[in-house]
Amino acid sequence: MKFKFLNRLRFSKKAALLCAALLFCSKLFCEDYVIIWNGSVDDDYTNQANWDYEGDWGPPDDGSVVVIIPKTESGIYPVFSGNLSLPAKSFSIAADASLTINDDCGFIVSDASVVNGTLINKGTITLRATLTVNGTLNNESGANITTDDTSCIVIVNGAFTDEGDFSSDLTLSFEGTEDSSFIPNSSTSYSLISVAKTSGTLTFDGELTSDEINVTGCDTIIFNGATDVTAFSCISNSAVITFNNEIHSSDFSSVGNSSSIVFKGDSNFTDLELSGEGSVYKFAAETVCSVNRVFK
Repeated sequence: MKFKFLNRLRFSKKAALLCAALLFCSKLFCEDYVIIWNGSVDDDYTNQANWDYEGDWGPPDDGSVVVIIPKTESGIYPVFSGNLSLPAKSFSIAADASLTINDDCGFIVSDASVVNGTLINKGTITLRATLTVNGTLNNESGANITTDDTSCIVIVNGAFTDEGDFSSDLTLSFEGTEDSSFIPNSSTSYSLISVAKTSGTLTFDGELTSDEINVTGCDTIIFNGATDVTAFSCISNSAVITFNNEIHSSDFSSVGNSSSIVFKGDSNFTDLELSGEGSVYKFAAETVCSVNRVFK
């Protein structure tokens, strides 16, 4: 019995040492390195005096940095510049706060991140997880928002102005309950645009080209610029959609009930299906509508 007890004791010590080692490794390699912006000195992202953090300064470059940018008393917010590339696990920007990424910089994000304030991109943002924009996203001319993960989504509940390059591997989804807006880059063809809003107005301001637009939920959608979409589908009930300019579509389908779709500009369709029960479809006078096939 004593021998068995000693064996158990030795085993328990080994197990305890193993657990301690695993705990140490998890802290060493897996814990997030959290930095919180205070903006007490200037707008230099790389100045450690502008950040609150635990332990010694030295954000690792292994993608475990969690960046938090709250509203500050100083009103100073970070500008990331200096020909740098920073991998981060995630970032969050509070309402009334901002982050600017300059044209010589890259920002690589591996986990879900949230913009409640303003994100100004002049460089390159590489997304490997969902980015939710409840505030404002400005992708400026010459800038790039890209991904190496085709499952990534940019969710917009606020305002998105795109003057740069937006990867065709990214899905652009408009959700939420507040009014939102999108100024597209007329030189970009957006792969998939999803509209799944529960309320509020979504406004497209500018010439829009897309492979596919799917509307599964909305109150009001306004297209102010010329729209060229290969496949347009609306299954949302009680939707109010207005095309204030011309629209071209190879496959246009609206099957939602009690909806209203108004075409105020010239329209050109290859296949057109307007079959929602109790829905109203209006084509403005003195406009040209060209249709190859109509489905009811």
